[in-house]
Amino acid sequence: MLSFFPVNRGLLWKEWVNYGGLITVFFLLVVYHYPLSLLLAVNRAGREENTGPFYAYVSAAINKMTMNYSGELIIFASILFAVFLASMLLGEERRNGTMGLLFSMPYSRREILINKYIFGVLSLFGIYLVNGLMYLGILASSSELQALVSVSDILSWMVIQFVIMVSIFSFALIFGSLAGSTLSGAVLSGIFLIFPIGFAILIDENLALLMGYRDFGVRNVLVGTGYWLTLPGYFAEPRVVWSYWYLFIIVSVLMFYIALRIFEHNPVERNGELLMFPRLELILKVGVAFCTMLLVGGIVFARGGLGIFGYLVGAGLGWLVSYYAIKLQRRV
Repeated sequence: MLSFFPVNRGLLWKEWVNYGGLITVFFLLVVYHYPLSLLLAVNRAGREENTGPFYAYVSAAINKMTMNYSGELIIFASILFAVFLASMLLGEERRNGTMGLLFSMPYSRREILINKYIFGVLSLFGIYLVNGLMYLGILASSSELQALVSVSDILSWMVIQFVIMVSIFSFALIFGSLAGSTLSGAVLSGIFLIFPIGFAILIDENLALLMGYRDFGVRNVLVGTGYWLTLPGYFAEPRVVWSYWYLFIIVSVLMFYIALRIFEHNPVERNGELLMFPRLELILKVGVAFCTMLLVGGIVFARGGLGIFGYLVGAGLGWLVSYYAIKLQRRV
């Protein structure tokens, strides 16, 4: 195991010096939103116990812990943190010119990326472990809370949050290996994180428009498959994550392995560009053109404007956007 995961304390410390501030900010955000909100609710219930039932004060905080909510800002912030941490671990090395320096030192590319991945996973583990221990401390201090929350509830919160975040971090690391800068890695990660459900909905809506909203048994399967392939959507499916956490871990390791193989072949001369591999530029242009065609064409078609010609306008617009995005970041 140590031969495949060569842990280097020097490399890990370098990452902490660079990104410890970002991790600390996110840690404090998690503390504020989860255990601190529960502690404040318990204290308020203790002060005003004669004015209402205990559950009325702590219900909102408990719902956060059991993830029985939707549209919370903390979910968006968590996704952003995982994406930008993965993108910055590689992108900032390329921007600062330190990637070439690392390659010239007695570290293999495999060792460099493995230690970056270990750093990211340990950071996430530490964040949710400490917050889980804080939850346990609050639970131990309140007998009323013990009637509503169990140790199993706290353990499941820790596992679910950690597993989803590691999955998103591993996914974003693939695009961090494919992209030549922090921004392009983060943008590509964000696009493809929502791509399964987003693309399925685009196809579904356009099929509905072109075929008069007739359902041939494909649309529900298409959208359903897209939903289950969209990682951020699992914040709304805590029971699924709790039941199959080991599958998420296996998939995360496989995604990291893909990122590792890509990183081992990164051409240094393309640092700072949109994509590390020129052959992918055509695929990106075609993909963006096709998705924009579905989006713009569907909107125009639905409004009875340009008809089918609207799809051609959308395809052209998507091609131009991707073309100039690549050109702007291309080195002379």
